Amino acid sequence: MHDELDDAALERALHEEPAVTPTPQFSVRVMQAVRDEAEGATALPFPWLRFGLGPVLATLVVLMTSGSVHTAAANSTVPPVVAQAVALLTLTLAGTFALLAWSLRLGRR
Repeated sequence: MHDELDDAALERALHEEPAVTPTPQFSVRVMQAVRDEAEGATALPFPWLRFGLGPVLATLVVLMTSGSVHTAAANSTVPPVVAQAVALLTLTLAGTFALLAWSLRLGRR
């Protein structure tokens, strides 16, 4: 049922296996496809609008709240240092929440 091969015949069969090489046409086609892909590739543009929106909005919020903190501190019975600390903490938490929401929104795209 099985043809028994001795060790010498098995070694000879394994050593006599022809090398597998691609045809010259295959190599030319692959290299041409690589060159075509390299020529057509363009760099991704940097998202300046998305990048600049965060710092601009943060600056506007800081400017608007700094003016309201000084007027609120002058009209309240709380010491100005406490009023400024509460305003800064509120601004920090609101900014953190806004950046988190924005990053989650960008991550879904």
